[in-house]
Amino acid sequence: NITTGPPGFEPGTPGLEGFKKPPAGFLTTSSNRIDWDGFRRYVYGQYSRRHAEDLYYYARKYHELLIRRDFSPLLQLSPNRRRHALLALSALSKFLGIHHEFKVLRENYGIKWSSEENFLLPILGGNSFTEMLNEIRETIRALNEKWQIGVFIALSGLRAEEALEAIRTYSRERDNYFNREFGILEHFKFPQKFIRRTKKAFITVVDDYMLNLLGSIEPVSYNALRCYLKRRIGHSGHFRLFRKVWATFMRKNGVEPEIIDLLQGRIPKSVFVRHYYRPDIKPLFDQIRINLKKLESHLKIDT
Repeated sequence: NITTGPPGFEPGTPGLEGFKKPPAGFLTTSSNRIDWDGFRRYVYGQYSRRHAEDLYYYARKYHELLIRRDFSPLLQLSPNRRRHALLALSALSKFLGIHHEFKVLRENYGIKWSSEENFLLPILGGNSFTEMLNEIRETIRALNEKWQIGVFIALSGLRAEEALEAIRTYSRERDNYFNREFGILEHFKFPQKFIRRTKKAFITVVDDYMLNLLGSIEPVSYNALRCYLKRRIGHSGHFRLFRKVWATFMRKNGVEPEIIDLLQGRIPKSVFVRHYYRPDIKPLFDQIRINLKKLESHLKIDT
């Protein structure tokens, strides 16, 4: 049965049993009653700046699908754009207090977050390791006198923003930040900087070469770095590829996936890793350092 509500509200959608009416102010034809400034503050407080920007943009673009309770247009989007829209609508539904309705809609329209096809496409049709490595070299060369920053990002396995924050933290908190016994940067000591809701960094293995880089690099913001590259080469660099190259290279050279996940800030969910996996950590870190030397040579940076 179709339920009715006050004037201006959309009737309940047939076939969605248990679907609650939208709260007051959740209009079907206008977004005027949505507190967009409040939503902006919400996403910027919960997520990284770049992710918050995406969420806000896609929420403004696709919010009426949530208001109308009609997700059929999402089925016509590319898998990548559909995922962006879903993430934004999920965040908006949480802000509005109707996340249950969002989940019911997604399930009833048969929309999944990911699929085997989405997983295989980047492997079968994406850039190869060699192509990504060449693009990284292009970015590092374009940095000119700032090349050390690019090399450190490439060797750290961190996201670009995290690597730049590591440079800044090392310049200010070196003794507390660098663990000499294990040869690692301990990001977990600064949770306000490195432990975010969806993106985290716990530790980074470094060698003497990387420490020398850290000691010589002048801290710079991510936005300033991107603008610098855009002025020089017309785009903001290939930083999204740096972590892919690092992870692929480490796996090719014998580092176990569990260790790669740890060093790239992914929290393991398996019972095996949480309760049983206890490797000899120092030899593993030594293996990482051997691989870092190899990766340095692959970068072929003329210093």
